[in-house]
Amino acid sequence: MITYRVDDILPQLGIQVVDGGQVQNLETLDVFVRWQKPDGTEIPERQAVVGPDPSQGIANYVWVDGDLNLQGFYRAIIQLSPEGNPDARYSLTNPPLVEIEVLSNDFAGIDQSYPMLPMISGEDVAVIMGVPVSSLDSARLIASIDRGRMLTYTYGEMWKCPGLVLDPQGIQIAKMLEASLAAREYTTNPLVVFGPYKKETFGSYSYEMKETNVMSTRQQTGGATGIPNIDAMIGYLQWLVHGCGMSSDIDIVFPDWRQPLTEPIFDPSVPVQ
Repeated sequence: MITYRVDDILPQLGIQVVDGGQVQNLETLDVFVRWQKPDGTEIPERQAVVGPDPSQGIANYVWVDGDLNLQGFYRAIIQLSPEGNPDARYSLTNPPLVEIEVLSNDFAGIDQSYPMLPMISGEDVAVIMGVPVSSLDSARLIASIDRGRMLTYTYGEMWKCPGLVLDPQGIQIAKMLEASLAAREYTTNPLVVFGPYKKETFGSYSYEMKETNVMSTRQQTGGATGIPNIDAMIGYLQWLVHGCGMSSDIDIVFPDWRQPLTEPIFDPSVPVQ
């Protein structure tokens, strides 16, 4: 993922235009890009400049003052049109995830409220899933990455150590955990309701699960997820924050991953008040 800092205007962003998994030859096409800012407002649509070799499908987007004025994630919608005919727009059939992160222009203070987790890309998730990133649905991928990051923070008990700076190995483990959890989220589908909701505690817990018309109670022991490789990474991050002094007996809403969507999705990473 490309990162900028607040109020940057350079470098320009090179976007490879892929439609249906195929790189597009832009020799006779115009490329239009519209960005959504972290607060939901939009950067007015602008035309990107096709690169020197149109067959490579690269369109260069030029930032102007005021574009990157907010910290957070920016996401793009890309449309094409025949050259010189902007009214004949069409959207990409299976667009790849086009996203950047804009970081604060300030140095992180030691009193920051949470450790800085490494960023992951759609490609990182696709590697875990063993598929090309172009085959994944971009909106679902974005939701899965966001949720994977939240769960990494929660499962790893990162709230225990405000200001923690992860060492290189910690960064690698956190990145692998984020990608693994995001892949799990993508596979189970963010459009599955995470309920019924109960107050539970990390480690061992029980929950109800509805499969067709059968309601049953299941037990989860030996980790936050019951998946050995994921729980091993969670255990490593928990070890990093061990001894920071905050209680680990925190109530979390744990999900039933298989129940059909019947109500709005709540965020199980948020502690119950």
